[in-house]
Amino acid sequence: MCGSKIFFIKRFVLFFEINYLIILISLNNIVKNGNSIGWGVFYNPDSVDKNDKSEQLILVFVTFNESIIDVLFVLQPEGGFFPLVLMQPWSTRVRLEIYSTLCNEDVNKLTKFYHAKLAPAIEIYNKDMTESTIDPNDIRISDNEIEKIIDKTKTIIRIPKTKSGVHYIQFRKPITPERRFFFVELIKVGSGTNVVLGIASSKFIDQSYGKQPGQITDTIGYHSKTGYMYYNGKYH
Repeated sequence: MCGSKIFFIKRFVLFFEINYLIILISLNNIVKNGNSIGWGVFYNPDSVDKNDKSEQLILVFVTFNESIIDVLFVLQPEGGFFPLVLMQPWSTRVRLEIYSTLCNEDVNKLTKFYHAKLAPAIEIYNKDMTESTIDPNDIRISDNEIEKIIDKTKTIIRIPKTKSGVHYIQFRKPITPERRFFFVELIKVGSGTNVVLGIASSKFIDQSYGKQPGQITDTIGYHSKTGYMYYNGKYH
């Protein structure tokens, strides 16, 4: 990338030759055959602990023809990130090269970016964690047979095999533009189990116990048993 090279174990850059290649970033530069786009990860230059696989804030950067054009702080998941390229079927030739070196000029630039953007990134991260952390009082359950285990931003629900019937879990906070998505990971379910995922009013458990979301007014529910989404008693 530049004149004098220095070696970094904890940093890598990914370069590839473009030939009708589509990647998930937006460039103002016009991409042509022979251009190179790089993607790199820059870890805390002041950290004594060099565990690059731990969950941590890292600076990712994009290069175009060996010049840094964009940087962004992201939260690296436990286990680290792995290089990924998305191509359309008609791509004819791609060359991938992985480097462990950065020149002094690039390291200095990235170090300045890191220190300049770290404080705002930490502020956003802390705000995100505060809003995402689940309060035990935010989860409402229909009966005491349900066991709930809350671990920061996720809730694990267990229902004993001996307890049949209908069980409900509902979040007390409404859907908002800032908090508009949730998902359920099914760890272990019986063959005849019907898991319904949906939305309803805050009075649903009190007024509609025994009913299924999507089959009554003002509720929507996806039913795992049929594979359909129901709204006001009709499937879509």
